[in-house]
Amino acid sequence: ILSSRMQDVSEQPFDLRRSRRIVRHVAIVKVVKHYVKLSKRGPLFIGGCPLSRHHTKTKKGLLVVSPEQREFYCFVCGHSGSVISFIMKAAGLSFGDAVRHLEKNFLRLAFSTELKKGMPKN
Repeated sequence: ILSSRMQDVSEQPFDLRRSRRIVRHVAIVKVVKHYVKLSKRGPLFIGGCPLSRHHTKTKKGLLVVSPEQREFYCFVCGHSGSVISFIMKAAGLSFGDAVRHLEKNFLRLAFSTELKKGMPKN
């Protein structure tokens, strides 16, 4: 009876708790690396902005990603925000679709990585 009431993640209605869980558990650097090469500089990651229409090969280091603050910022186009807003802009998704995409493709990966870290080494 319980399984008949449960829905697939992609069919669940959006709620604020889901988006907060995404921002808290999905590593923004891993998501952004699917779109652009990033270099670590101190606590930040820097790369070309895939969202900026004005980006050229001569202007490198326009996008700054802060894993600690869980945010990104482009110094050329001004786009900024969380992992959800990055996916919305990079993939052209609505807010709800971006949340579902991140849950499906990155949240499970984040939880499996956390489980592996917590397991004792043999």
